[in-house]
Amino acid sequence: MTISQLIPDGRPVNTEVLNATGETIYKGQLQFTNGTTNLFVVNKTPGLYLLLLTDSKGRMFTIKFVMQ
Repeated sequence: MTISQLIPDGRPVNTEVLNATGETIYKGQLQFTNGTTNLFVVNKTPGLYLLLLTDSKGRMFTIKFVMQ
């Protein structure tokens, strides 16, 4: 999936993906280039997931998404 920033920030963003039961299935950092980056989550069960992002200023963002 492609993720875009409303306000571009060249610093890494801490990233965590949780499944519907709250289990962490991915944890790492994403680096945005020109305000966009790609996140690849493979071999996961279809369903609802949460993407938690924490930027360099400590602001937290939550994105819900569905994998089919």
